[in-house]
Amino acid sequence: MKQLPYYSHNINSGTHCTSEPKDGQMLSGTAQKQGLVDKKERENNHSALSAQKQKSIIDKLVAIDFADLRKRIEAAYEVCVGELALEKLHHVCCDQLFEEKKKSGASRSVLRHIEQQASIIGHMGQAKLLEDPNAAFVELGAGRGMLSLALAQMFPESLYVLIDRAHTRGKADRLIGGGDDKREEAVKERSTTLRAKIDIRHLNFAGMPEILDKPIVCMSKHLCGVATDLSLRAIAQTIIIPGSTKVLASESALTSVSSSFQGLAIALCCHHVCVWRDYVNPSFFQAHGFQAEEFELLTCMTSWTTCGMGLEGDVVQHVLGIRFCTSWHLLFRGILFLTGCVFVVLCTQFSKDDRAVLGRKCKRIIDAGRAVYLEQLHMKTRLVHYCDTNDSLENCLLLAWR
Repeated sequence: MKQLPYYSHNINSGTHCTSEPKDGQMLSGTAQKQGLVDKKERENNHSALSAQKQKSIIDKLVAIDFADLRKRIEAAYEVCVGELALEKLHHVCCDQLFEEKKKSGASRSVLRHIEQQASIIGHMGQAKLLEDPNAAFVELGAGRGMLSLALAQMFPESLYVLIDRAHTRGKADRLIGGGDDKREEAVKERSTTLRAKIDIRHLNFAGMPEILDKPIVCMSKHLCGVATDLSLRAIAQTIIIPGSTKVLASESALTSVSSSFQGLAIALCCHHVCVWRDYVNPSFFQAHGFQAEEFELLTCMTSWTTCGMGLEGDVVQHVLGIRFCTSWHLLFRGILFLTGCVFVVLCTQFSKDDRAVLGRKCKRIIDAGRAVYLEQLHMKTRLVHYCDTNDSLENCLLLAWR
């Protein structure tokens, strides 16, 4: 992999932090070491937080003024996010696939994914990212490449660059460009598809001559956690200026993005695997009243959106070793057991639904910082709910255009 022309070791890693966040100050000894292990696992694991990790959240919330943190989250959300519109759009490029799957008896889950693809592409059209059939469409965290396959129904001759670090079964690469299984060689000859098996952390677009003379549009469904931040850096720093052969200036010196870059549409997800050292806009986070060491707390709380911080029953009950009960004497026993009011705050005044709402606000604060990062590079941006939460709890789309 290191021999690939578009591989540059750690080129998209963050530069604002040379060590782990100082949240370890909340812990010590074995607990601190375990915290570092958990961070590493979280980077490599996109599943929901385990009960042990969720317990770690409670431990850390016990050690701080949670009411104050919650107040700052609410305030930051109101200032930099507010209410996002729900706009589930449609695009004709997904119609044929939808009808084929529907006639074949596909499950509602399969049809729902196609509808989500149609909405993402619909928003791309609304942002005028589909104006040029000569564009190179870069699908980040591509997986099977289904978003590219859908778009190829409209632009069969365009170049599709599929980027993913994992080996994926059932790839749609051979079908992109109007081909089918029997026309694999024809598709290869037309060079409409390029798959790059690489971690986005090391992705250097300047090493891809196929895209250098083309307008570039990036897209993804869904791009997990830190991969979004790494992708934004790759776009900002490694898409070279037309006519140049050099990568753009370092992140601290960036004032704009290459004119080749037309925009992006990224369906965001898995904020619990975001990490401070790679977050693209640390100054935004701190300007809204948070400390660097609180970033991990917010990323952990984002998991409350998708799991409500509940496994069997509720993890708060599991952590405390007691069950909820309206009986006052048991409630007071719980308060005494915790030697404080944390039980009251997290259990009696902070329901599972409340936690889900707060977790969603943590997600959007992180995303707002990403949007501002792009705005500082003279892009127009928007955060929008591209589908209903009944279709996907991860329903926020980051749009950027010129």
